[in-house]
Amino acid sequence: MRDKPESDYDAMVYLSGPMTGKEIDRAWRTYATTYLHRHNIGVLDPTAIINNDAIGRNGLEYEGELAPTEQARHDKRMVEECDILLGHFPYLPDDRPSIGSFWECGIATQCGKAIAISSHLACVREHLFCRAFASWIGEHIDESLQAVVTCVKSWKELRLA
Repeated sequence: MRDKPESDYDAMVYLSGPMTGKEIDRAWRTYATTYLHRHNIGVLDPTAIINNDAIGRNGLEYEGELAPTEQARHDKRMVEECDILLGHFPYLPDDRPSIGSFWECGIATQCGKAIAISSHLACVREHLFCRAFASWIGEHIDESLQAVVTCVKSWKELRLA
């Protein structure tokens, strides 16, 4: 979701988190977008361009067929374009992990992106991969958003120095 060209923002943040599974929670994405835009930070939100309901509960089906892989390729390009990945994990589906989100975190790690993780679940915050590769880990979305804003402000000050 872009209100203006990427070049007019101080940074771009990719919103990663479960899109299929228990529920499709767009509320946190809308909240994060509004919050970040107030700080001149742009957002790359994969849910803004797809109909999640059509992909199906497991991220596999589309109208009874295997889902096309173009969505995954598009998400990868957005992760490569972002400056920071914000991973928000308010839940983990009981029957399978949030596979796409964890792929996105791996891509961000490989690309050297800053990663902020938000989850009230100790199994996410304390996971060895999160502790090893996330730049910041917090329990609440507001903490993570503030960490992103602080990071971007620091980058901006360094560029101006």
